[in-house]
Amino acid sequence: MIGSTPGVIRWAARVAASSALFLLGAHAHAQAQVQIQLSANTVEVGQPVNVVVSALSDEQPESPQLAVPRGFSVRGPNIGTSQQISIVNGRMQRRIGLNATWQLVPSRAGTFTVGPATVSTSQGPATGNPVGLRVVPAGTLPKRQQRRRSPFDLFDDDDLLNRPGRSLFDDLFQQDPRFNTEPEAPDEYRVQAAPDPTAFLVARVSAPKVVIGEQVTLSVYAYGSRGPFNESNPSEARHANFFSIPLKDRTGREPVYVTRIGDTSFHTMKLREVALFPLSAGRHEIGPMKVHFYGNQYLSRQFPEGLPRESLPQYVEVVEPPLAGRPSGYVLGDVGDYSLEAQVEPRRVEAGGALSVTVTLAGSGNVPTQLQTPDQTGVEWLSPTITDQVSGQDHRVVGRRVFSYVLRFEQAGEFQLGQVKLPFYDPARGAYKTASAELGTVSVVAGPASAARAEASKASPSRPRLSTLAAVREPKEYTLVALWTEHLAYWLALGGVPLSVVVAQSSGALWRRSRSRRRRRVASADQLAKAALQAATQAQLRGDSKDMLGALERSILLALEGACGVKGRAVLREALPSALQNAGLAEELANRVASALQDIDNLRFGDAGNQDRASALIAEIDSLLKQLSKHGDS
Repeated sequence: MIGSTPGVIRWAARVAASSALFLLGAHAHAQAQVQIQLSANTVEVGQPVNVVVSALSDEQPESPQLAVPRGFSVRGPNIGTSQQISIVNGRMQRRIGLNATWQLVPSRAGTFTVGPATVSTSQGPATGNPVGLRVVPAGTLPKRQQRRRSPFDLFDDDDLLNRPGRSLFDDLFQQDPRFNTEPEAPDEYRVQAAPDPTAFLVARVSAPKVVIGEQVTLSVYAYGSRGPFNESNPSEARHANFFSIPLKDRTGREPVYVTRIGDTSFHTMKLREVALFPLSAGRHEIGPMKVHFYGNQYLSRQFPEGLPRESLPQYVEVVEPPLAGRPSGYVLGDVGDYSLEAQVEPRRVEAGGALSVTVTLAGSGNVPTQLQTPDQTGVEWLSPTITDQVSGQDHRVVGRRVFSYVLRFEQAGEFQLGQVKLPFYDPARGAYKTASAELGTVSVVAGPASAARAEASKASPSRPRLSTLAAVREPKEYTLVALWTEHLAYWLALGGVPLSVVVAQSSGALWRRSRSRRRRRVASADQLAKAALQAATQAQLRGDSKDMLGALERSILLALEGACGVKGRAVLREALPSALQNAGLAEELANRVASALQDIDNLRFGDAGNQDRASALIAEIDSLLKQLSKHGDS
C-alpha cells in the first residue's frame, strides 16, 4: 500500500484539477466575457480612435454601454453579432458574440481611462475592464509615410499571421490561393464590354431618380485582366449633396471573382458599397472614384504605385415627395419605413416633479433625429437625449434611435399624454405613413407644499358674501357713515383693497413660477446649444464638414426654441424672420439668425471644406447663442 501512495496522490491531483477546470468552465459558461480594444493607444487631439467592445456569452448579449471620459465627442455604437462553435470532450458548445464599435475624438491632451464597458445578459450585467488612452497635442506624433513594398516587407507584414494558407512566396509573386479557385462572378458584376483591356472601374447607382431622403446605393467594382491585384492610394467619390453611410468594409475582405468580358477573363471585386441620402432637390453629381491597381503585373517604371484608374461620375435626379396626402408635421427627408415604441416611468409623480419618456424609433432608411411630441398645458417637454445604433445590413441602412425625454408637471391632476408621432414617406409603397406610440395616462398628485396650502385654506374662516351684506338692512339713523354703508361702492372699496393684495400676490407668484419654468427651459436649451456648438468645433478640427454643419444647425435651432419657443424646423426659411419677430426677437437679430441658417445650407451644398468660411460661421453662431440666451432671460 505504501508503494502505491504516489500513484494515488497523482490520481487525486488529476481529479482535483479536472474538477477545478470543470467548475471554471461552468462559471465561464454562465458569465459573459467582455473585452475592450483600442485602435491606437496614443493619438493626437482631434484624431479619432475606434473602441471595440467584444462580448461572448451562451445567449445573445445586448445593450452595450461604454463609459467615456469628459473631453471626447462620441459616435456610435455600430453593433454586429457572431457565433462561435467548439467541441470539447465530445460535447458541442455554441456561444454568441456581440461587437460594438464607438468612435471617440479627443478635444484635449492628457491620459484618460476608457471604460469600463458593460453588456446585458440573461444572467445579469457583465463588465469589461477599462483601458488607458494617451492623447498628445496635435502635430506631435510622427507622420506615417507610404513607401513602395519590397520583398523584404514580407518579413514585417503582421497580416501574414492572420491569413492561413499563404506563404511568403505568395506575396512575393503576388499570388494568393484564393485566385486559383475564384468562383464565377454573380450577375451584379457582369458588364457588356470592357472600356479598358487591362484594368478599369465601374460605378453604379441603385436608382437614377429618388425623393429627398431616399437611399441611393453607390457600388464601385474593379476589374483587372492581368491577374490578382489589390487596391492602393484610393481617392473616394465626392458626393457633397448627400449624407453617406458605408455598407461594406474596405477591400481585403470582399470576395474575388472571375468574369469573362468578350474573349478576356477579368479578376473582379467590389471596392465600395455606400448608402447615400440626398439632402435637397436637383440633379446631383456623384464624382468619380480613383484607385491604383497594385499587383505584380500592374507595376511599371511609369506607375511604381500601381496602374491608376478612375470610374465615371454618376448623376441622380432628386425630387420632393408628392404634396398630395402629405400629413401635417412632415419633415422633408424623413423617408423609409419606421415604427415607434414608448415607455413612461413612473406613472405617478408629485406636482413639480418629473418623469421619463423613452421612445425607440426603429426601421430602415435615414433614421430621423426628431419626433413630434404632444403639446399640452401643464406639461413641459425638455429636449431629448438621443442615442443611436445605425448600420448597413443587406444593402440598406437599418437601425434605431432612442429618444430619452424628461417631462415636468407643475399642477396636480390626471394627464392624458397623447401620442408621439413620426410622419414619413414610404418610397416602396409610394405613400405617406405615420408611426405613433401611445403614452397613456399619468397621475400627478399634490406635493407636501400643495397639501399645506390646502389645509391652511380650510382652516381660515370664510368671509361673508357681498350679496348677504346687501340683504341685511336693519333700521338705523342716517348718519354720514350710515349713508356711505348703504352704497355697494362702499363695500366694493372696502373688500377691494385686501382682494387686490391677494390678486397681486397670486399674480406675482404665478409670474415668478412662469419665469422659473422659462428660465429652466432656456437654461436647458442653452446647455444643449453650447454642447452642439462645441461638437461643431471638434468636427471642424478633425475635418468632418458634414458633422460640423449638422451640429451648427442643431445648436442654433435649440437656442431659438429655448429663447422664444419657435421650432425652426417647422417654419419655412423664407418665413422665419417674420416668425421670430412675432415671437419677440428684434428685427436685426431675427435677420442674423435666418442669414446664419442660410449660410449653413450654402456651405452644405457648396464648398463645405472652406475652413475660413466655416470658422467665421462658428464665430457668428457663438455670438448669436449669447444674444438669444440674453433674450430668453429677459
